[in-house]
Amino acid sequence: MEEKTISILKVNLLGLLFFLVSAPLILYLYSLLHELNITTILDETNDIVYFILLFVLSIIFHEFIHAAVFALFAQNKWRSIKIGVLWKHMTPYAHCSEPLRKSQYTLALVSPGVILGLIPVCFAFVNGHTLILIYGLIMLFAAIGDFIILTMLYSIPKDKKILDHNNKVGFWVE
Repeated sequence: MEEKTISILKVNLLGLLFFLVSAPLILYLYSLLHELNITTILDETNDIVYFILLFVLSIIFHEFIHAAVFALFAQNKWRSIKIGVLWKHMTPYAHCSEPLRKSQYTLALVSPGVILGLIPVCFAFVNGHTLILIYGLIMLFAAIGDFIILTMLYSIPKDKKILDHNNKVGFWVE
């Protein structure tokens, strides 16, 4: 088996770079369609505590989405899934102990970013909900590691099986 991994530090640095480049661009494009200023955001935020609670619950839900898609394709279903936190890096994770087809692994990888990030951003662009835009951007940023792993998958032939790495950011190719 061939190991394909990336350090958590590199993921975080690439994620920060992505966020610093893409967030202002997305906010600018949004501002062409809808009013965008700090008072708009503050008016929509009645209590920041609720927003923080939503963020924490969304991170948990993010990992649950990974786990649910993994379980959908794994032969042993939920018995092959582990959800936890790498406390040393303050990084939550969902892990599947069975190899999956590349397409199945890809779907498990991108589902949280699409569901919690991309869809809310698109919804905000259509409906002008600034707080939903901010939420979607944060959730896209939270999924950056998943999208980086997705780029690592591009060079892998589609007939190969992918085994999620059990203690690093990445995977094994069977």
